[in-house]
This record gives sequence, C-alpha cells and structure tokens, in this order.
Amino acid sequence: MAKSQSVRVAASRVLLKLWRSIAFSIRLLWNLILALATEERCRLCTRYIDILGWLNEVTAADTVSPAYLEHLNATSAAICHTCWHSLLLNKPIVSRYSVDDTKQLHVYSGIGYTESMKTLVRRFKYDKDLLLTKPFCSLLLREGTNIERADNLILVPVPLHWRRKHERGYNQSALVATAIGKQKQIPVVEKALSRRKMTEPQNKLTKEARQDNLTNAFRGNEKLLRNKNVVLIDDVCTSGATLLECTREIYRCGASSVLGLTVARAVLIHQEVENAEPIDR
Repeated sequence: MAKSQSVRVAASRVLLKLWRSIAFSIRLLWNLILALATEERCRLCTRYIDILGWLNEVTAADTVSPAYLEHLNATSAAICHTCWHSLLLNKPIVSRYSVDDTKQLHVYSGIGYTESMKTLVRRFKYDKDLLLTKPFCSLLLREGTNIERADNLILVPVPLHWRRKHERGYNQSALVATAIGKQKQIPVVEKALSRRKMTEPQNKLTKEARQDNLTNAFRGNEKLLRNKNVVLIDDVCTSGATLLECTREIYRCGASSVLGLTVARAVLIHQEVENAEPIDR
C-alpha cells in the first residue's frame, strides 16, 4: 500500500513538471511569435529577432525545466539568439570592498561592462526600453551570482533622487529588483533606502570626487532594515563608491548583512576583481 502511494506521488510530480514545462514552452513560443509579428529588432545587431534560433535551442536542450524556459522567455523578446550567446562569453565578476575594519562588501556582477552592455544599459536607462528588464535579470542571476535564501532576506534597489526618478519615469534598479523578487519570491523593499540629495552622475567624476559626491547622500529606514539580510541591487558597478555608501547606511540602520548584485561591472585597473564564485552569506 505504501509503495503504491509513493508511486502515485512520484507520478504526480512528474506530470506536474511536464505540465509546467509545456506551459513555459507555450509562453516562449507566444513571446517569439509576438516579437515576429511586431517586427521586434535585436537591441544589439538591429536585425529582426530570429524565432528559429530560439526554438532550436529549446528542442536541442538537455533539459526543459521551468527555470530554463523562463530564462529563454525572458531574453527572447529583446535580444537575438546570436547576440545573447555572445554576451554570455563574458563571465560573471565578483569584487570585494572594505566597509570598515570588520566588514566587507561582496558585489556580484552578471557580466563585464562591455561595449554591448553599454549599449543595452543606455537604452534601458535613458530610452525607456523596458523589455530589457528581464534579460538583465537573467544576466544578474547567472551561475556564480545566485541569491541564497536566508531568514529576513530582502531586496533593496539603489535609489534615485525623486527629481531624477520623476524625469526618467522609473528607477531602473528597482525594475530589475522587482523582476528578481518575483522570480525568487523574495520581498522588494524600495522604501528601505532613499537618496536625500541630488548627486552628480558618478561616471562624470574623478575617483576622488566620487566619494565626496556621495557623502550623506542616502538615508535608511531603521524599521525596515534592522536585523535584515539585505541584497543591494544596482545596474552598473564602476568604482563601488555608490554601493559602499549605501552599505554603510544600511549597516548603520542595524542590518545583519549586505550583499551587492549588479547587472554589469566596469573593471578598473587598480581594483581587485575575480571570476565570480558563490560565497556563503
């Protein structure tokens, strides 16, 4: 009797996985059909997105798990099969920064800040190309940048000043955080951190000016951050000054730990940068 029941349970799980795979396959096919019908072009090579390239990847794959199909569904609407795999040739990166004498900040980045990524980030931030949200989420969650589940875990996007957010219409880091939170079922707490002053864009400043630019720029909400394990999310990490200033404020508010995640990483010669490897939190 017990053996018969275990067989039924196993069969039910197999059928459930099969049904999920079929459902995600249908979503992927529909996504690709829409891209073809609306003549959606790849954001990098500007050619029409090749529906056959993505479908061939599904049929040739060793696995058709829901996570795998979700990944394909996320990327196929904005980037063609060829350009996507060219991007993936660039490995994830992890950087380490000293927060103070006792704490370090580890920042995982899904990819280096290549010329192709510069094009995509510019379209995402300034041209309102929001179809890139999910591809960015997929890059950020590549192998080596996995978010480990922990008690009191929250996602906190690096905030924009309210004036800049009003001008742009959205916070690009919050969009990526929301996509990750939905996929990983982790709460996104946007109000945990705010930007109290209008700072100059960091990429326009010298190394020395970047820290002065960010001094007292952020304010944390102690009620939302105390005893939390925080995953801090941004689009691009350059010198790490923004993430460090946010981290210091988050720790000041009583957080237990902070981990940084960014879509891309601009590698500077003087910084310690390694290929990403999972680190226990």
